[in-house]
Amino acid sequence: YTGNALSNLTKVVFNDDVSGDNYRSQLSLIVSQGEMYRIAVDGFDVDETGYVVMRWTLGTADNDDFTKAAVLVGSSGTSDLIDTTFATAEPGEPAHAGQEPFHSVWWHITAPTNGALSLDTRASPESFDTVLGVYTGSSISNLTEITSNDDGPDQEYSHSRVILEVVRGVSYWIAVDGYDGETGLAVLSWELAPWDGDGDGVKTIDEWIADTNPNDSNDWFHIT
Repeated sequence: YTGNALSNLTKVVFNDDVSGDNYRSQLSLIVSQGEMYRIAVDGFDVDETGYVVMRWTLGTADNDDFTKAAVLVGSSGTSDLIDTTFATAEPGEPAHAGQEPFHSVWWHITAPTNGALSLDTRASPESFDTVLGVYTGSSISNLTEITSNDDGPDQEYSHSRVILEVVRGVSYWIAVDGYDGETGLAVLSWELAPWDGDGDGVKTIDEWIADTNPNDSNDWFHIT
Protein backbone atom coordinates (compact mmCIF):
# COMPACT_ATOMS: atom_id res chain seq x y z
CA TYR A 1 0.00 0.00 0.00
CA THR A 2 0.83 3.67 -0.19
CA GLY A 3 -0.65 6.25 2.12
CA ASN A 4 0.02 8.06 5.38
CA ALA A 5 -2.73 6.60 7.58
CA LEU A 6 -4.44 3.25 8.11
CA SER A 7 -7.74 4.70 6.95
CA ASN A 8 -6.21 6.28 3.86
CA LEU A 9 -4.29 3.49 2.14
CA THR A 10 -4.16 2.82 -1.60
CA LYS A 11 -3.63 -0.79 -2.64
CA VAL A 12 -0.72 -1.19 -5.06
CA VAL A 13 -0.49 -4.97 -5.42
CA PHE A 14 -1.44 -8.09 -3.46
CA ASN A 15 -1.11 -11.88 -3.56
CA ASP A 16 -2.62 -14.88 -1.80
CA ASP A 17 -0.89 -18.05 -3.04
CA VAL A 18 2.21 -18.36 -5.23
CA SER A 19 0.56 -21.32 -6.97
CA GLY A 20 -2.19 -23.86 -6.45
CA ASP A 21 -0.22 -25.97 -3.98
CA ASN A 22 2.13 -23.30 -2.63
CA TYR A 23 0.28 -21.30 0.02
CA ARG A 24 3.04 -18.78 0.58
CA SER A 25 2.65 -15.33 -0.93
CA GLN A 26 4.91 -13.61 -3.45
CA LEU A 27 4.65 -10.41 -5.42
CA SER A 28 6.71 -7.86 -7.28
CA LEU A 29 6.08 -4.25 -8.13
CA ILE A 30 7.65 -1.24 -9.78
CA VAL A 31 8.64 1.28 -7.09
CA SER A 32 9.43 4.98 -7.29
CA GLN A 33 12.38 6.61 -5.55
CA GLY A 34 11.34 8.38 -2.34
CA GLU A 35 7.91 6.73 -2.15
CA MET A 36 7.00 4.91 1.09
CA TYR A 37 5.39 1.48 0.73
CA ARG A 38 3.61 -0.35 3.56
CA ILE A 39 3.42 -4.17 3.54
CA ALA A 40 0.82 -6.18 5.47
CA VAL A 41 0.88 -9.94 6.10
CA ASP A 42 -2.08 -11.85 7.55
CA GLY A 43 -3.49 -15.37 7.64
CA PHE A 44 -5.89 -16.52 4.94
CA ASP A 45 -8.81 -17.23 7.25
CA VAL A 46 -9.95 -15.51 10.42
CA ASP A 47 -8.35 -18.13 12.71
CA GLU A 48 -5.19 -18.71 10.60
CA THR A 49 -2.10 -17.74 12.61
CA GLY A 50 1.56 -18.67 12.53
CA TYR A 51 5.15 -17.46 12.28
CA VAL A 52 5.95 -15.03 9.48
CA VAL A 53 9.29 -14.59 7.70
CA MET A 54 9.51 -11.91 5.03
CA ARG A 55 12.21 -11.79 2.37
CA TRP A 56 12.71 -8.91 -0.02
CA THR A 57 15.04 -7.84 -2.80
CA LEU A 58 15.35 -4.43 -4.40
CA GLY A 59 17.03 -4.05 -7.73
CA THR A 60 16.56 -3.81 -11.45
CA ALA A 61 17.19 -5.91 -14.52
CA ASP A 62 18.62 -3.85 -17.38
CA ASN A 63 15.90 -4.98 -19.80
CA ASP A 64 13.07 -5.35 -17.28
CA ASP A 65 10.77 -2.83 -18.98
CA PHE A 66 9.32 -3.09 -22.49
CA THR A 67 10.70 0.35 -23.31
CA LYS A 68 14.20 -0.76 -22.24
CA ALA A 69 14.26 -3.98 -24.27
CA ALA A 70 17.78 -5.11 -25.17
CA VAL A 71 18.42 -4.92 -28.93
CA LEU A 72 19.45 -8.09 -30.77
CA VAL A 73 22.18 -7.26 -33.28
CA GLY A 74 23.43 -9.49 -36.08
CA SER A 75 22.06 -12.60 -37.72
CA SER A 76 22.76 -14.80 -34.69
CA GLY A 77 24.00 -14.60 -31.13
CA THR A 78 23.48 -15.32 -27.46
CA SER A 79 22.59 -12.73 -24.85
CA ASP A 80 24.29 -12.14 -21.54
CA LEU A 81 22.91 -13.83 -18.42
CA ILE A 82 20.01 -11.83 -17.01
CA ASP A 83 18.92 -12.43 -13.42
CA THR A 84 15.12 -12.18 -13.49
CA THR A 85 14.86 -12.04 -9.69
CA PHE A 86 14.77 -8.25 -9.89
CA ALA A 87 12.50 -8.07 -12.94
CA THR A 88 8.84 -7.15 -12.67
CA ALA A 89 5.64 -7.34 -14.68
CA GLU A 90 4.20 -4.10 -16.05
CA PRO A 91 0.60 -2.86 -16.01
CA GLY A 92 -1.13 -4.05 -19.18
CA GLU A 93 1.49 -6.72 -19.92
CA PRO A 94 0.05 -9.79 -21.66
CA ALA A 95 0.35 -13.39 -20.51
CA HIS A 96 3.33 -15.23 -22.01
CA ALA A 97 2.58 -18.75 -23.27
CA GLY A 98 -0.55 -18.69 -21.12
CA GLN A 99 1.34 -17.68 -17.97
CA GLU A 100 0.60 -14.54 -16.00
CA PRO A 101 3.68 -12.26 -16.12
CA PHE A 102 5.73 -11.97 -12.94
CA HIS A 103 9.43 -11.39 -13.69
CA SER A 104 9.64 -10.75 -17.44
CA VAL A 105 12.62 -9.39 -19.35
CA TRP A 106 12.50 -8.06 -22.91
CA TRP A 107 14.48 -8.08 -26.14
CA HIS A 108 13.82 -6.36 -29.47
CA ILE A 109 14.80 -7.04 -33.06
CA THR A 110 13.92 -5.32 -36.33
CA ALA A 111 14.16 -7.86 -39.14
CA PRO A 112 16.83 -6.73 -41.65
CA THR A 113 15.34 -9.06 -44.28
CA ASN A 114 12.54 -11.52 -44.83
CA GLY A 115 13.35 -14.90 -43.38
CA ALA A 116 12.96 -17.34 -40.50
CA LEU A 117 13.91 -16.36 -36.96
CA SER A 118 14.73 -18.95 -34.30
CA LEU A 119 14.63 -17.95 -30.62
CA ASP A 120 15.34 -20.15 -27.62
CA THR A 121 16.34 -20.13 -23.95
CA ARG A 122 18.30 -23.40 -24.03
CA ALA A 123 21.49 -21.70 -22.85
CA SER A 124 19.74 -20.85 -19.57
CA PRO A 125 20.44 -23.14 -16.59
CA GLU A 126 18.40 -26.35 -16.77
CA SER A 127 16.79 -25.54 -13.42
CA PHE A 128 15.09 -22.42 -14.80
CA ASP A 129 11.71 -23.27 -16.35
CA THR A 130 11.11 -20.49 -18.87
CA VAL A 131 8.24 -19.21 -20.98
CA LEU A 132 8.77 -17.16 -24.13
CA GLY A 133 6.52 -14.88 -26.18
CA VAL A 134 7.03 -12.89 -29.39
CA TYR A 135 4.94 -9.85 -30.21
CA THR A 136 4.47 -6.90 -32.53
CA GLY A 137 3.13 -3.55 -31.35
CA SER A 138 4.15 -0.15 -30.11
CA SER A 139 3.45 -0.32 -26.37
CA ILE A 140 3.18 -2.87 -23.56
CA SER A 141 -0.61 -2.62 -23.52
CA ASN A 142 -1.02 -2.83 -27.30
CA LEU A 143 0.85 -6.00 -28.28
CA THR A 144 -0.19 -8.70 -30.73
CA GLU A 145 1.19 -12.17 -30.00
CA ILE A 146 2.92 -13.76 -32.99
CA THR A 147 3.92 -16.98 -31.24
CA SER A 148 4.81 -18.31 -27.80
CA ASN A 149 6.15 -21.43 -26.10
CA ASP A 150 6.49 -22.93 -22.65
CA ASP A 151 8.26 -26.29 -22.91
CA GLY A 152 9.42 -28.67 -25.62
CA PRO A 153 7.36 -31.51 -27.09
CA ASP A 154 5.54 -33.69 -24.57
CA GLN A 155 6.70 -31.30 -21.81
CA GLU A 156 10.18 -32.86 -21.90
CA TYR A 157 12.10 -29.61 -21.69
CA SER A 158 12.00 -26.74 -19.22
CA HIS A 159 13.39 -24.34 -21.83
CA SER A 160 11.46 -22.59 -24.58
CA ARG A 161 11.90 -22.31 -28.34
CA VAL A 162 10.00 -20.77 -31.24
CA ILE A 163 10.60 -20.33 -34.96
CA LEU A 164 8.68 -17.68 -36.84
CA GLU A 165 8.68 -16.09 -40.25
CA VAL A 166 9.72 -12.44 -40.07
CA VAL A 167 9.22 -9.55 -42.49
CA ARG A 168 11.90 -7.03 -43.36
CA GLY A 169 11.54 -3.77 -41.41
CA VAL A 170 9.04 -5.13 -38.87
CA SER A 171 9.96 -4.87 -35.20
CA TYR A 172 9.49 -7.90 -32.97
CA TRP A 173 9.46 -7.86 -29.17
CA ILE A 174 10.55 -10.94 -27.22
CA ALA A 175 9.62 -11.59 -23.59
CA VAL A 176 11.11 -14.27 -21.34
CA ASP A 177 9.63 -15.06 -17.95
CA GLY A 178 9.58 -17.97 -15.52
CA TYR A 179 6.82 -20.55 -15.36
CA ASP A 180 4.39 -19.88 -12.51
CA GLY A 181 6.40 -16.93 -11.18
CA GLU A 182 9.76 -18.75 -11.13
CA THR A 183 12.95 -16.69 -11.37
CA GLY A 184 16.42 -17.56 -12.62
CA LEU A 185 19.19 -16.71 -15.04
CA ALA A 186 17.72 -16.11 -18.49
CA VAL A 187 19.74 -16.43 -21.69
CA LEU A 188 18.23 -15.79 -25.11
CA SER A 189 19.79 -17.19 -28.29
CA TRP A 190 18.70 -16.17 -31.77
CA GLU A 191 19.39 -17.04 -35.39
CA LEU A 192 18.00 -15.36 -38.49
CA ALA A 193 18.17 -17.28 -41.78
CA PRO A 194 17.42 -14.98 -44.74
CA TRP A 195 18.53 -17.44 -47.43
CA ASP A 196 17.53 -20.84 -48.80
CA GLY A 197 18.46 -23.56 -51.24
CA ASP A 198 16.01 -22.86 -54.07
CA GLY A 199 17.19 -19.37 -54.90
CA ASP A 200 14.12 -17.38 -53.88
CA GLY A 201 16.04 -15.48 -51.20
CA VAL A 202 14.03 -16.72 -48.22
CA LYS A 203 14.56 -19.78 -46.06
CA THR A 204 11.02 -20.79 -45.10
CA ILE A 205 9.90 -22.63 -41.99
CA ASP A 206 9.50 -25.87 -43.98
CA GLU A 207 12.97 -25.56 -45.50
CA TRP A 208 14.54 -24.87 -42.11
CA ILE A 209 12.91 -27.94 -40.60
CA ALA A 210 13.97 -30.04 -43.60
CA ASP A 211 17.58 -29.01 -42.93
CA THR A 212 17.36 -30.14 -39.31
CA ASN A 213 18.78 -33.54 -38.42
CA PRO A 214 15.66 -35.59 -37.64
CA ASN A 215 17.70 -37.86 -35.38
CA ASP A 216 18.69 -35.03 -33.05
CA SER A 217 16.21 -35.19 -30.17
CA ASN A 218 17.28 -31.72 -29.01
CA ASP A 219 15.85 -30.06 -32.12
CA TRP A 220 12.22 -29.15 -31.54
CA PHE A 221 10.00 -26.41 -32.87
CA HIS A 222 6.88 -24.41 -32.23
CA ILE A 223 5.19 -23.03 -35.34
CA THR A 224 2.25 -20.68 -35.60
